[in-house]
Amino acid sequence: MIQFEELALVSKQGHSVEFSTGYQDYVLRIEAQAPGVFRFCCGSLKSLSLSETNERAKTRQELSVIPNDQPAELVVVEQEGSWLLAQKDCALLLSTHPFSLKLLKPTALQSEVDAEDADEQERSLEQDAIAAYADAEVLLQTSSAYDRSFVFDESWALMLDLPEEQPVYGLGATDQNFNRRSEEFVSDLAAFNFAPLAWSTHGWGLYLDGLDRSIHSVAAADDAHSYQLYTDNKCFDLYLFSGEPLVIFDQYTALTGRGGQPTLDAMGVGLEQLDGQSDEEFLTFAKQLRDHEVSINTLEYAWPGLAVIDNDRLSLDWDAERLEANTRAYFDKLKDNHWHAIVPTFPAIYVGTHLFEELQDRGWMIMDAEGDALRFSGTKHTGGKDYGLLDLTYKDAYNFWRDRHQQLLEHGQSLKTTTAIVELPDEASGRHNEEGALLRQLFPTLMEQSLYDGISAATTPPEGVVVHDQMNIASQRRPYLELPSFEGSWDGLNKLYRTLISVQNSCVPFVKHRIGRAGDEPMEADLYLRWLALSTFSGNFSFHAEVEQLPIYYDEDTQHLAKQWLSLRYRLIPYVLGIIEEGVRGGQPIQSSMPLAFPNDEMAAEFDQQFLFGPAVLIAPILDESGCAIVYLPANEAWWDLNTGERYEGGQVLEYHCGLDTIPAFGREGHMLAVGPTIAHLGEMNSARLLDEIWLFGMPLHNPVVMRNKIRVMQMQGSSYIKGLEGLKILPTDELEVKRRGAEVRISPVR
Repeated sequence: MIQFEELALVSKQGHSVEFSTGYQDYVLRIEAQAPGVFRFCCGSLKSLSLSETNERAKTRQELSVIPNDQPAELVVVEQEGSWLLAQKDCALLLSTHPFSLKLLKPTALQSEVDAEDADEQERSLEQDAIAAYADAEVLLQTSSAYDRSFVFDESWALMLDLPEEQPVYGLGATDQNFNRRSEEFVSDLAAFNFAPLAWSTHGWGLYLDGLDRSIHSVAAADDAHSYQLYTDNKCFDLYLFSGEPLVIFDQYTALTGRGGQPTLDAMGVGLEQLDGQSDEEFLTFAKQLRDHEVSINTLEYAWPGLAVIDNDRLSLDWDAERLEANTRAYFDKLKDNHWHAIVPTFPAIYVGTHLFEELQDRGWMIMDAEGDALRFSGTKHTGGKDYGLLDLTYKDAYNFWRDRHQQLLEHGQSLKTTTAIVELPDEASGRHNEEGALLRQLFPTLMEQSLYDGISAATTPPEGVVVHDQMNIASQRRPYLELPSFEGSWDGLNKLYRTLISVQNSCVPFVKHRIGRAGDEPMEADLYLRWLALSTFSGNFSFHAEVEQLPIYYDEDTQHLAKQWLSLRYRLIPYVLGIIEEGVRGGQPIQSSMPLAFPNDEMAAEFDQQFLFGPAVLIAPILDESGCAIVYLPANEAWWDLNTGERYEGGQVLEYHCGLDTIPAFGREGHMLAVGPTIAHLGEMNSARLLDEIWLFGMPLHNPVVMRNKIRVMQMQGSSYIKGLEGLKILPTDELEVKRRGAEVRISPVR
């Protein structure tokens, strides 16, 4: 057992320090991993260096953490019984007798040190750090309620203090409260819908790395005032973040991997083929919807997979029986008609085939306790056939799966896969004896990552879509996460809303959902239109390919309103892709919860039925039959009602009633919204003219968020000068006047 009360500093370098623990060769290593980020890592010297000496361990490490060659500088101040480990904007205070750890925020900024002598410079840095953190704010600390707050005894445990007033967000999907206090999460069990990032509006975040089982107990029943972390990993590898939530999202995605970007073709509204619906019937139905002016672009094919492994040899190809003998001509025709295909694929090897026996003998499949290929009962994903799984933990199998998809996807198709059905028992094992919790987290991540590596191989930065149905390690790297279908009821709409926002609270920015649930009774018209209104301001969505779930089921007035919402959605695509481009760079989602967007506004978190759509628009969807939303306008900003043009000072609450053709929506002063032209589908989008109008919300101060943005705002003498608005219609607010001077536009107050 390690009790961490006998720590001794043994080495320090520019960005890290190492302490001996007095237990075998176990050491505690603390690194300034990046500005505002500390890595707190403990384990044996062998386990800590494994990723440096073992290629397989290195590859697995990079599934969750990206190597960083630009760590922050670390100032180490040794004091009696403690060490202050200081960066510029945060510090760790490590103490013994008893062991304690504190994450600190300085009350004073450290000054720039300009000393020629190295020793003098070090002393100056130490003195400056002591002064900066003398009365520091404690952001996060170990709990004093336990005799030992950090312990290793076969597994690891760390107890953190969690004051009653501190909410905790993230940690995966929920259709309940966004604040995850009083919950416990097990990392490898699908029922928990777990994601590993936790954060608070009080300036801290944490991420516990590792593939073995981890448990997050957040002010749960046995202790309502602590955040308890347990893990079976060989190393305890904790990353601590300091800053506001969006800063933490940036730090987290820089650490674990930036998001990939969906293609423009994949941004259209989708139509999802029904189980048992023939491909010919599906295509005919999609064309009929276009003829009825329902804006559909993406065809999401149903299971079983369209890309299938041959029964006799290790080869992956299109299912010619489902498509056509000439699959190239099939996809050419789809593309010529401006259809984007999402094709299902799954690494199944069917029981009873020659290939099953061959790969079992070669050790290319997930095995059971007896060393035979693990068998799974057939599902709709495999056409009802029993199957085994290609072992993607084996490098050669992974490369085959990745490379063959790369070769097949010559028409810009997207992929979808399922990891939700892969329930691996404890006795399942991979090529190198991966088993239990480790395999349950590793295998689905490899399933997704291999496909995304294949689909995005030809683009830098990576671009493409792999639709998947579970959050796995570093899910933000691979768009889109597709949510399950929710019941077509007001309760279902509320659950959809909460799941959407909670997933994005967990730093998974690209989320897709469906309108209603296949096979349900048709929704009432008002519910259907409210569902569409929310979806218009989301990442992406699709319809089920049955009449009862589509606008054509309803009366003419409802159809007209539904088409209005779809038309607005397509006009917003340049803005949505702009948000995604920003998210790729910094981790922010498309729909930000109030505590994420406004962490310093204490009232904002109380209003959890509204969100910030990108940086510019506040949306409060109508989620019940009342036709009314209670809207809080965040303080210290002004807001412009998109429906009336009226300006409101922030800090007030509105009771907002609106018809089925509108939604409570407010533009954020100083921002602008760039929208595209009215189009029926993406085939009508002119890549040389993506935008049509600019909606101003007061005097523009910020560059607009829009795909391929070349619009720039400059402030001078009370006016805004904007370049890049050639040919665009500008819709100013009443007190502003617009003057064009060649390629430049001047926005000034009306005199």
